[in-house]
Amino acid sequence: MLVPLTDIKGTTYWINPMYIKCVIPKGSGCEVKMGVQITWRGSVFKCAQPAQEIADTISAALAAINPMYSAAFITEEERARQQQTAAAAAASSG
Repeated sequence: MLVPLTDIKGTTYWINPMYIKCVIPKGSGCEVKMGVQITWRGSVFKCAQPAQEIADTISAALAAINPMYSAAFITEEERARQQQTAAAAAASSG
């Protein structure tokens, strides 16, 4: 699934979310660092949209590609609740 990102000049690009390394807030917009390598080499894409909006778009696209990726975006509160549920289930079965 490709996601549309609009740069600061108003040009829309369709980006593969698998290649996004990070989103960095910059003023009212953000920078999106991309690349297919493990290093930081790659493209920097400057967006007018806020970093949270871009991160949410990328997260949703990754979850749509493979639900396994959505686990990376679970909140700490949800993670703690899941651990408590698992611990309670283990205690009641043992």
